[in-house]
Amino acid sequence: MKILCIFLIALTYTASSVHTIYCQQTQDKRRIVAVEKFISDTPTKYDRAITEKVIEIITKSKRFQVVDRTNLDLIKKEQALQKTEEFFDGNKVQQGAMKGADYQVIGNIRMINIIRMTSGGEFNGYRATLSFNLKIVNTETSESSEAQSFESKGASAQLTPERAVDEAIRTLEESMTNYFQEEFPVILTISRVLKEDDDEAELILISGGKSHGLKEGDEFLVKSVEMIDGSPYYQEVGKIELIKVSGDNFSECEVDKGGKSIMEIVKQKREHIVERIK
Repeated sequence: MKILCIFLIALTYTASSVHTIYCQQTQDKRRIVAVEKFISDTPTKYDRAITEKVIEIITKSKRFQVVDRTNLDLIKKEQALQKTEEFFDGNKVQQGAMKGADYQVIGNIRMINIIRMTSGGEFNGYRATLSFNLKIVNTETSESSEAQSFESKGASAQLTPERAVDEAIRTLEESMTNYFQEEFPVILTISRVLKEDDDEAELILISGGKSHGLKEGDEFLVKSVEMIDGSPYYQEVGKIELIKVSGDNFSECEVDKGGKSIMEIVKQKREHIVERIK
């Protein structure tokens, strides 16, 4: 029995170590976006639903690591509890919501209007309209974008007020998706060099495809990344152009300039990013 226990402990430790190593090797280089709970000029119970829709849209883009900070107060309380001597449960709350963000998304709900529809005295459902402003703050520079306004249009009637608000939010999905695609450049990495000549990369494979909204003709900058005083320092080393989308997660790109520097980055396994030019 004792031997079996030692074996299980060793097996668990090995699996944990492999997982840790794998995570380190596949480190997510996408920028971190923290979404704060939307505020409202007047009290409303739908602020959470609107915030969750924005989080869903950003997550679907697959461009960012998304941090949900809408329950930040509860998370802080839970983390404080876990530090007490009375707390012995090993299943601790995830620390993800506390990680440093590159950007903050801040929303202000300006209006929510729900109308009970009737015709000839008969109930025909609820129709909702809403509008809010979004602002993006760069946490490193404290610079913020101009507030972008969104207003629902063409929402159909629903049986309950809650569904009516959901329908109004749904009508904003396309415009919000376009907004985030324009505001945030795609950040990828080089997967491998497909063709080289005299130690210069000519054709490379990058870690993005259909699921990232890439298309032929897209241009990218290749930048080296160096940590200086705890902050990333980006330096442009090359430029590439997409010539073939190879499925959801990969694309082939021709190297326009910086082939030698790009080759050095890949060979030396140096930290880097591939950033789509707006």
